[in-house]
Amino acid sequence: MPSSSKSQQRFFGVVRAVQRGDMDSPSEDISEAAKSMSTKDVSDFAKTKHAGLPEKVEETKEVTEKDASIAKFGAGFVTTCKEAGLDMTDTVELARGLGQIDTSLFASVVEALDE
Repeated sequence: MPSSSKSQQRFFGVVRAVQRGDMDSPSEDISEAAKSMSTKDVSDFAKTKHAGLPEKVEETKEVTEKDASIAKFGAGFVTTCKEAGLDMTDTVELARGLGQIDTSLFASVVEALDE
């Protein structure tokens, strides 16, 4: 699998050098990658040519139908809790207690509605 950015290719170049014993690991991330990945996979990432690659690929989060449903449920839930006089801490705790939703996504809904 080729690297998707120049930054990723350089990272795996260092991981490969650590795996081969050419250098000591400069960070915990590199040590972890060197230990947990096969030399073939690391080599595939490391040998990617830079031509045409972006410096860095921005992280994107794909919103799934489930995420959209949770967000819609969360917005209604927060509105209902506000109308009932609950503060945001109680609302979040109640949502966690229900165990029906992703609390990090729910927290973002709460933040958005609280602004």
